[in-house]
Amino acid sequence: MYSKPQVIFSVKTLDDQINILTEFLKTDEDLNATVANYILTNLGIEKKELIGKTEQERKEIIKNFVTPIYNIKQNQMKKKVEEYQTFWNENERFVCLEFEKIFKIAFKGIRRFNAQVNLNPVNPRYLSEDAFDVFYIKKKEEVLEVCIHELIHFYWFQLFSEYYPEISTDKFESPHVEWLLSEIAVDPIIYFSKLREVCSVRPAYDVFYETKINDESVINFFRKLYKSNNFENFLIKSLKFLNENKQLVEKLVK
Repeated sequence: MYSKPQVIFSVKTLDDQINILTEFLKTDEDLNATVANYILTNLGIEKKELIGKTEQERKEIIKNFVTPIYNIKQNQMKKKVEEYQTFWNENERFVCLEFEKIFKIAFKGIRRFNAQVNLNPVNPRYLSEDAFDVFYIKKKEEVLEVCIHELIHFYWFQLFSEYYPEISTDKFESPHVEWLLSEIAVDPIIYFSKLREVCSVRPAYDVFYETKINDESVINFFRKLYKSNNFENFLIKSLKFLNENKQLVEKLVK
């Protein structure tokens, strides 16, 4: 059964914010990732402060940086919760109607999703918890797009599991091709629906628009595949293509 998404905003606890930031910055190898550099830059933490440190030492360093910022920004984050909630409520019906059309489903009942406003400039989602993070600096229009992007993942994987019940949910996370396909698919799903009216021209990762397959971008290739197939065939053909093109996958998951 598919239940209607009800997004509820709240401020993520300080401890939870520290924990998820530590998760992104856990090892020296992690520090070389694009997402880690983005986090460090936004928080004002120098990479050298974390290099060679144990996970617990990193956590303490991050805690020392984040705690005063959290204390200063806490009231602002609370105000953002109210602003984001109001704007989501105004657009909820539109988004839900489009989701029913896109995925060819009918909502029955309510499915609650927790949108956790916090200091993390990236927006991780937690499939098993029906939750995702929202960076507090974002404008309400940007947060609506974050909601749409993340909700697509939740319903995408629910459908995906119906077609591929044998595939472990562990594969729904980076760097697996199942995860990668879900990130690529966000664009054609939005592009060929009315959701395009409230989303940016690049709702997926920049690398998908900039990387080429022969003479066209990855996104254009998958838009064509999406447009010319039903959901099941799109899944089958897309997964087959990605599994047969390991070098391309490596470029896209860096």
